[in-house]
Amino acid sequence: MHVSCAFALAWFVFLAVKMGHNAVSLTASLFLLFVAAVMIVAHEFGHVLAARAYGIKTAEVVVLPIGAVSRLERHPEEPHADMLIAAAGPAVSAVLAVLCWALARETTWAQFDPRRAPMAGIFVKLFWVNVLVAVLNLLPAQPMDGGRIVRALLEMLFGERVAAVVTVATSLACALGFALVAFSFDFFFGVFALIAGYGAVHQWQDFKARESRRPLTAGQAAATTFECLTPDQVLLPLLDAVFASAQRDFPVLTEDGYLLGMVTREAFAKGMGGGSGGLTAGDVMRTDMPIARAAEPLSTALARMDELKLRVLPVLDGDTLVGLLIREEAEDAQLTHAIGS
Repeated sequence: MHVSCAFALAWFVFLAVKMGHNAVSLTASLFLLFVAAVMIVAHEFGHVLAARAYGIKTAEVVVLPIGAVSRLERHPEEPHADMLIAAAGPAVSAVLAVLCWALARETTWAQFDPRRAPMAGIFVKLFWVNVLVAVLNLLPAQPMDGGRIVRALLEMLFGERVAAVVTVATSLACALGFALVAFSFDFFFGVFALIAGYGAVHQWQDFKARESRRPLTAGQAAATTFECLTPDQVLLPLLDAVFASAQRDFPVLTEDGYLLGMVTREAFAKGMGGGSGGLTAGDVMRTDMPIARAAEPLSTALARMDELKLRVLPVLDGDTLVGLLIREEAEDAQLTHAIGS
């Protein structure tokens, strides 16, 4: 229990007495408040038990005047695990809402009318408490469960960056919506506006921090703007353009983009040394050229380049050439990433 709960409880009692509640009605209200708090904690234990199923322990569950929050010792690595853990809380609230609805109907002899029996009124109120908890938590804003579910789903479909951008945008939209409601109807909703706004900022900071800690890949450091040759392309007409270009190594591709080899500037010059004007890129290209995979760590690709004394390395994603890893540029990118981390 957070210390602020004591102040909130004292304020609740003060308002109840000021409104003329007697000891009986005040006790009934406090009992209802206690049961509602237990149900909110049950919502959090839905997260706790789901996280435990994935081997993740929970450091604490803190009850606040506006709800409760569970703090996991670590976040799940897989998006689907995060989505299921986030969905477990609203699922518990939905089950409790159905249970309260059924008890209210049973208490009033199958009529959902709290005026027929005092107990039915309690169950109706608890029904709406659980509905409200489930609906608020399913809003697509961080750190609400709905925001976590949306982010995990987007990450599975479109990747981490798209998921982060979209969830930050939806969190800010929810914050703006709560702020408008707060100014128009009740300032209490300003608390939710602050929570959603803080969630948006924290989500973006968390994404940038995780991105900076992630090793740089060969695909991220590769140059994506370069000239290519075809195997039947005659070299002599290209002589002036090649030696005027800053690019020193040229991929040789088929018409459908399949990498056949590389023509270095040295091989180009050597081919021209014989005085033959009919040599093609296919005649002088190197076909045993090592490659790098786009997803492999940049450090691994650079180590391979050092070992083989290579100046450039083609970077492939599957069978598609996506860039050229140029030693000097790649080393600069690695240094910049290390400083940024």
